[in-house]
Amino acid sequence: FILQVYEEDYTESKIKKLDIIDAGEFIDEDDIDRPTKHVFYVGKIIFDNNSVPSFVNMFTLIMDWD
Repeated sequence: FILQVYEEDYTESKIKKLDIIDAGEFIDEDDIDRPTKHVFYVGKIIFDNNSVPSFVNMFTLIMDWD
């Protein structure tokens, strides 16, 4: 499974690839059939006034497969 996520800037007619952070696997005790979930955070890096980078999460992907 391969996934790349982009955002589009309509004002400049450009696209930019978003960053993905692999948060690992988690157990959902309420799901008897497939309790293991793999979580990814999708967002982008922004810089503050001191040029310190921070990740801003735009949305979260939860993969539920066998």
